[in-house]
Amino acid sequence: MTTNLSRDEQLRGRQLVRNALRNFTSQLLVFYNPKINLEEMNDLYDRPLDIVLFHRTKGLMGVAIKGGEVVEENGTLVSQYQPSKQYSKIIDPIKQAKRAMFALLDDLDPAFKEFVPVSVAVFYPDTHQSEFNNPSAMFLFQEHLDVPELQGHMADLFLEAWDTDKTVKYAANDTRKKKFLKLRNNKKNLH
Repeated sequence: MTTNLSRDEQLRGRQLVRNALRNFTSQLLVFYNPKINLEEMNDLYDRPLDIVLFHRTKGLMGVAIKGGEVVEENGTLVSQYQPSKQYSKIIDPIKQAKRAMFALLDDLDPAFKEFVPVSVAVFYPDTHQSEFNNPSAMFLFQEHLDVPELQGHMADLFLEAWDTDKTVKYAANDTRKKKFLKLRNNKKNLH
């Protein structure tokens, strides 16, 4: 019974984030649960991404969703309660998201990460920002799921990945962006 509750909480949190992102469909392509080569995910703490956002002019953003009971630890570490195992586990969701994002890019086209701005975000759909003393700028909370609030935060997160060199390279590599989309579409991960 505890395992089912955990799965229901996970699905509910993912659904909340998906519903909020639907309002960005004109600006973003959204990939849900993108598949990656599991050999790249060899660390016990690695996890695949829940969502990847593709913005034609701003780059890619990997999104991890951490639902349920989450407590702030040091830096970007959080303690997440695992109902199925009946204990809390300390994780670094930003590190997980970055590793998964680069594993995904390596699986598709290793050169892609050399010119595309890549950023990550972690959504806590069941947690309020006020529950954290020093939240990372990459963390998005329950109150950020409101569309105007989310739009501003997403724009800021995409901008963090930009630098002048990547801006020029990203604009010049339209063919590679189209190849990326074709690969993702062929793998039937685009929704």
